[in-house]
Amino acid sequence: MKREAVQIGQHYFSAEGGYMGSPGPEWEVVSVTELSDGVTCANLAMIRDPTERITIAVSVLQNPKIYRLVSDKLSE
Repeated sequence: MKREAVQIGQHYFSAEGGYMGSPGPEWEVVSVTELSDGVTCANLAMIRDPTERITIAVSVLQNPKIYRLVSDKLSE
């Protein structure tokens, strides 16, 4: 199955969930970068606290067991 490209502005939820069964944190893709070893990474900012940032491999972000696409601002 071909996966859609990760793009700036997309929103993802952490699939692991949060406190008392609530959804996990929501993240927005702020940049996408290819590293020198060929791995493509996404820099994410937490919606409720944009100073909280993480960088993860796009392959991890596209794994539905870990993250779920919830909003694609480009298509809204």
